[in-house]
Amino acid sequence: MMRRAASLLALAIVLASCGGGASPAGTTSPAELPGGDQPPEWSLVEVGALEGAVDVVERSDEDPFVFVVSRRGIIERWSRDGAERTMVLDISSFTTTTSERGLLGLAFRRNGGAWDAFLYRTATNGDITVSRVAVDDEGAFSPDDAPGEEFLVIPHPRGNHNGGDLEVGPDGMLYIATGDGGGANDPDRAAADLSSLLGKILRVDPDGDGYSVPADNPHLDVPGARPEIWSSGLRNPWRIAFDDDGDLWIADVGQGDLEEINRAPAADGLPGGRG
Repeated sequence: MMRRAASLLALAIVLASCGGGASPAGTTSPAELPGGDQPPEWSLVEVGALEGAVDVVERSDEDPFVFVVSRRGIIERWSRDGAERTMVLDISSFTTTTSERGLLGLAFRRNGGAWDAFLYRTATNGDITVSRVAVDDEGAFSPDDAPGEEFLVIPHPRGNHNGGDLEVGPDGMLYIATGDGGGANDPDRAAADLSSLLGKILRVDPDGDGYSVPADNPHLDVPGARPEIWSSGLRNPWRIAFDDDGDLWIADVGQGDLEEINRAPAADGLPGGRG
């Protein structure tokens, strides 16, 4: 599964490949891996750049295009070599790039014979907003649908720690990574508060005009808890991804010296991160 290359300022997409050839100038790789294994040799090929790029998403392994998301509210569809580029969505008037805000995430899910796209953006007032937009077989968004059908809005008190990732899991559910509301050291104590949707990974099933909550979410019967919550206690889970085993990988932004990458193993036939 191809996932992301990201920067808050600008992105030059690089393709890494295993195989022969020396490492390019200016790059380094470990002399050996733990256990004494030799690392694969690799190379980098720059195929393009987009101002404000924060995400690169593919619909499927068979799609010849990837979708590059700019925080400014732009989505472009690129051929994998970068030779063909088309802007497929512009919702710049529906978001703001002040502080860490903007259009931050994109995910696709097949809906029968068609595709749905899910967008994660901060509205102009700062609210976290998740919406659904139909796309055609070629990956083009309908401009009449912009910015999409909003089905989840979460008030967000500050400009930073907006989270921003969306992922369709191996179970077909939509996973939504939210920040803790901003500020240093979680001043509102939102991440551990099960009545708040901030500082969490949510798991929902978009359906009709809204969404339903899967029956095996962990907090359905907990008094005062939001049933959408799948994982809690997070600071600013900027990117998440599932591997082929269903384990959930979470890249969580640190406070000062450290950043975190956490792996939550799949268990009991469910994807990782439950509870």
